Amino acid sequence: MHESLPKKVSFLILLVSFVLASLFYVPVPASALDRHIVAPGDTLYRIAPKYQVSVDELLQSNHLQSDTIYTGQALVIPEKLQTHIVVQGESLYRISKLYGVSPTILEQINNLSDDTIYAGQRLKVNALGYQRPEAMIIGYYTDEEPNLGSSAWSASAHMNSMSRLAPFWFRLNRYDPTQLETMDTFDETEARKVVATAHAQGVPVIPVIHNFLYPERSFPSKLVNQMLSSEENRQKCISNIIQLIQYYQFDGVNMDFEGLRSSDRDRLSIFYQELGEQLKARGYIFTVAVPAKSQDSITNPWSAPYDYEAIGKAADQVMLMMYNEHGFPGSGPGPVSSMGFNHAVVDYAVKTIPAYKIILAEPVFGFDFNLDTGKYAYLSHEQAMERFEDFSTVSSFDVNSRSGVLRYVDPQNNQRHEVWYENALSLKRKLELIRQYDLGGVALWRLGMEDPAIWSVIQEKITVIR
Repeated sequence: MHESLPKKVSFLILLVSFVLASLFYVPVPASALDRHIVAPGDTLYRIAPKYQVSVDELLQSNHLQSDTIYTGQALVIPEKLQTHIVVQGESLYRISKLYGVSPTILEQINNLSDDTIYAGQRLKVNALGYQRPEAMIIGYYTDEEPNLGSSAWSASAHMNSMSRLAPFWFRLNRYDPTQLETMDTFDETEARKVVATAHAQGVPVIPVIHNFLYPERSFPSKLVNQMLSSEENRQKCISNIIQLIQYYQFDGVNMDFEGLRSSDRDRLSIFYQELGEQLKARGYIFTVAVPAKSQDSITNPWSAPYDYEAIGKAADQVMLMMYNEHGFPGSGPGPVSSMGFNHAVVDYAVKTIPAYKIILAEPVFGFDFNLDTGKYAYLSHEQAMERFEDFSTVSSFDVNSRSGVLRYVDPQNNQRHEVWYENALSLKRKLELIRQYDLGGVALWRLGMEDPAIWSVIQEKITVIR
């Protein structure tokens, strides 16, 4: 009997602790924070009451298959009451437009003396009248990077959350750029299965036609230059694109020519105009991907060849490739696509392209920057989380850029690393740009590399156009 006394005492201590915790527990409004970083000892059953949500809501919002979580994990908290975290460059007017409430009301409910706000500030917003905007979600699909996550699996699992599928299967022929060739991993039988699956769920397929990943580095600009050099060549290429669409029963195309010569700017615009006219006459979808830019600078070799205004007139949609703000030779470490970068690009783009035609092609990947060698590695969200676990490091969320970041030292060589990656919280804020600027939607590069929780965020923030 005396041997059971310690157990009874332990039980009484736990019971008293629970009662005291209940008496002094103050719930955190779900709107006070849209994320929770898991601390040692946290469980979903402890986290849920803090934000006045259920465990099932946490499981669903984060696409968790079980209640297993790990220290440092960033959990998306479903919104109930609404708050907004101010990022660098935002104004009260811009935020008021985002939520459909006047600046005066925002000043009143936040006890502001004027419209002055600062980065990181939390603002209450009256979201009672908030309606999810209708917008497109376009998923990029590739077989080229099997070690970075399966596009096939992601497309199959989330086809009902997409408006269009854009497979990365074709490019200009390296020997005759008026012709097209397939990527090395292309399998026609599998491709037709993908198209049939998408069509069965009402999702149009618009393959990417591009000019890169050849063995010879000089090919990208040279091939496009040759194709654009004469009307005869342009018309041959257009004819072959139409034949490709018809042969595979595609619904249109997504043109993605990169690394071009600035001198080809006008000829490129003419080609897109000619291609657009012929595709639209046949009822096909015509979209164009272009590098992101915040001004039309002829001295920037990466973006100078693209006349936003002319391309915007020719295409049904224009995909602004919002990557890589960092993650190119000489860039140094930093976010792949920060909110400040997004605002600067969109502010310029809406002046030259009708807003409803603009699709933000957002990254769902990241980069591991080696601070000692200057090298960097392209990685998926899953791989970023593996580094977090393998190196027992601390993961944080940069509020200004809305990006995940973690730092570690590789014990094998003592080299320092900094990993910047995109997650559901990153995409959540970028989806809000759709309402703020009346944009057409978002494209994801690429399926299979994403944080699984992004699909819940998409359902929460927009009504997907099917």
